[in-house]
Amino acid sequence: MTEKDIDLLVQQSLLQRDSSLSSLGQRFVFSLPGAGHVVKSLLAGRRELVSIIKRKKYGQMLQSKIQQLKLKSSHLSIGWHLKDVIGSGAVHVEGTTVGPLVRAAKNT
Repeated sequence: MTEKDIDLLVQQSLLQRDSSLSSLGQRFVFSLPGAGHVVKSLLAGRRELVSIIKRKKYGQMLQSKIQQLKLKSSHLSIGWHLKDVIGSGAVHVEGTTVGPLVRAAKNT
């Protein structure tokens, strides 16, 4: 990567100079403009989805029922949030005869 490439990335706000450890030479951090809105929406949607599942009688819902939900706190799709909560370990998926069952984890 040349100095010209680095300057272009800095001008486009995709790369920022990191001055916290200036004694080690020039350092950079990646920057994604507008990522704060996505992260905020992701976290709010995660909280809302886990809360909905926990409020059910046994703390579980069929995946097909979850995919019909509309979350109030997020503009991301329910499919995105379902994959997120499964990946984060906040819920577990078990196979049943009527379809996948999503169950809230005990420690969330």
